Amino acid sequence: MTAFLIILGVVAFLLTATVITAYICYRRVFYFARPREEDPYAIPAGEIYEPYRKEMVGFIKEVEALPHRKVSLRSFDGLTLRGRYYEFVKGAPIEILFHGYRG
Repeated sequence: MTAFLIILGVVAFLLTATVITAYICYRRVFYFARPREEDPYAIPAGEIYEPYRKEMVGFIKEVEALPHRKVSLRSFDGLTLRGRYYEFVKGAPIEILFHGYRG
């Protein structure tokens, strides 16, 4: 009976450790931190950005003020891709800009 309890305890410990490890891995890979409310432009924190913060905010405000149309499409793997379409000159070539994963 004692051996059975020891084996049961070891199995319970391993199962608990596995679940905790899986949860930690899930959070590190799939959890997306929301931008802080006090920075509506989501400019990264850090002294490297501070000298340029005013210029970056100005650029963001300029671009957001331009006339645009929101567009979306579904990718081959089922993701909904969203963007903005800015048309400056009728019939001009289209330039596509995009950011990276989790950007």
